Parts: sequence; structure tokens; C-alpha cells
Amino acid sequence: MVKNEKEKLMDKVIDDWTSKTKILKGLTGWLIIVQIGLILSIIIFIAESIFLFLRGFIGFALIFLLFFLYETFVIFLMYSKDKKFPLFAIIGIWAPFGILIILSILNTQWFFSSLTEILFSLIGGIIWTAYFRKSERVRNTFVKEKIKFTD
Repeated sequence: MVKNEKEKLMDKVIDDWTSKTKILKGLTGWLIIVQIGLILSIIIFIAESIFLFLRGFIGFALIFLLFFLYETFVIFLMYSKDKKFPLFAIIGIWAPFGILIILSILNTQWFFSSLTEILFSLIGGIIWTAYFRKSERVRNTFVKEKIKFTD
């Protein structure tokens, strides 16, 4: 069967349309899970900060307050689609893990009781770091430069 010019043109239009719709971009896909996680972490960090402050653990309350402020900044970067978001998201994943390791070293008895939490945090950190570094959606979505740290 030989295609006439009209059919060829129609095939080209359909091919162009399907190739354009396959571009992975926007705050959808796995980034929905990231959004939910960031919003929940903001709620947890502020609640934990208040709880610790009311119990008299001022130092720990300040740590959670810093995490709250940092995650708020990260979510701002995400919704402004700033190209720095993936880097700051990765730092936000590994910073609590680092604190967890430091606390475990300082209190070895606590380390063995939280070994499962440490392993889950490590596995999640590895998976999400790989996602932020390799994802086509992340690469296509976060392209703006809203905040400049240097001139």
C-alpha cells in the first residue's frame, strides 16, 4: 500500500505530536512523592521543634527548627523550579542521616536500637540521590535560576 501525500503529512503531524508529549517535565510523576515528603517533613520538623522546646530540650529543638527552615527553603526552590533544587534536596536527604549517625556514635546503646532506622534512611538516601541525579523529569523541570549566590 502506497501512502499519498496527505497520509504522509498526517503521519508526520502525529509523530511530532507524540514526540512532544513524551517530554518528561513538571512537578508530576515521582516528584509528587517528593512534594508530599517535603510538606510532611516541614510539618514534622516544626511539631517536633515545638514539642522538644516545651520539654526543655532547647538544643534539639533548635536543630529541628533549622531543619524546618531548610526544608521550607527547599520547597520554595522546588515550586520556583530553580535549577539548584536537586542539589539542595540531596543535601536535605543526607543531613538528617548525618545527624543520625553522629547521635549513634555518641550513644552506642541508642545506635543498636535504631539500626533499622539508619539502614532505611541509607537505602532511601541512595535511591533518591540517584533519582535526582539521573531523572530526565528533574533535568527538564528545574531549569530556572531564581536565586544567585554569587555575582
